[in-house]
Amino acid sequence: MTTLTSAELVTGLEEPRFLGVRHRRPALSVAIRASVPLLLLAAWWYGSASGAIPSDVLAAPSQVVGALGELAATGQLTDYLLASAHRAGLGVLLGGGAGLLLGVVAGLSALGEELVDPTMQMKRAVPFLALVPLFISWFGVEESFKVVLIAVAAAGPMYAYTYLGVRGVDRKLVEAARGFGLKGPGWRSASSSPPRCRASSWRCASPCRSR
Repeated sequence: MTTLTSAELVTGLEEPRFLGVRHRRPALSVAIRASVPLLLLAAWWYGSASGAIPSDVLAAPSQVVGALGELAATGQLTDYLLASAHRAGLGVLLGGGAGLLLGVVAGLSALGEELVDPTMQMKRAVPFLALVPLFISWFGVEESFKVVLIAVAAAGPMYAYTYLGVRGVDRKLVEAARGFGLKGPGWRSASSSPPRCRASSWRCASPCRSR
């Protein structure tokens, strides 16, 4: 029986394909990322100039730039920006604060989860646009309606990520904190209630570990 040498074994083998990520040059990457917005802008300009896009459907880029310059010249642009920033900031503050508080309560306590989570899941199941007519009938179309709408939109993600963050704390860190003398109902509930995953897009970010 003949034996093959190492050189003969290597002959005919192909070099393995590179499986890593090939990074593009920064300038080329920026050009590729900017290509789609620039193409959309060019299509918008061409459609408006050729009449394919009616002005009552979508204003031409020149009209938009002219209106922007007019608002900036009259000082209205600053007023509108400040009003929008105040509205958005207040809505995010209220909704984010409520979501943060509810997420901590549901994450630290099994009772808190049973009280808070079903309502938040029902709110999540309702399409956001379906709440707009209801809020209009409750708050009208004044400033309070816009603030409440932003607050409701901000509360859901804040609640979900806060809940996952609290339940995702490593048990070893909790035990180490208790070993250093940290006490309180939050530490007791965090160490006594195991994290549970449910069939929800908010949950199951990682598999639950069995104790």
